[in-house]
Amino acid sequence: MQCPKCHFENPLEALFCMNCGVKLEKKCSHCGAELPENALFCMKCGKKLTPKDPPADDTQQGIDLNAERRQLTVMFCDLVDSTALSEKLD
Repeated sequence: MQCPKCHFENPLEALFCMNCGVKLEKKCSHCGAELPENALFCMKCGKKLTPKDPPADDTQQGIDLNAERRQLTVMFCDLVDSTALSEKLD
């Protein structure tokens, strides 16, 4: 459900916008009728209310479902008076 104020995409069951806090009015995506919060079907046109379908392929959003975790080692060295040394050595 999109917030009318900030246009943030909230879950269908959200009562308030998770981005700006505005109270969300539940409306039918087919006919635009205002609905009670717990409605599963539109009372004007009878359309079933469902959350937006997830994307068919998650790799399109940069998510690789077959990725593996790898161990990474990071080393950091801090030399005493390194700023003065770097000025001398350029």
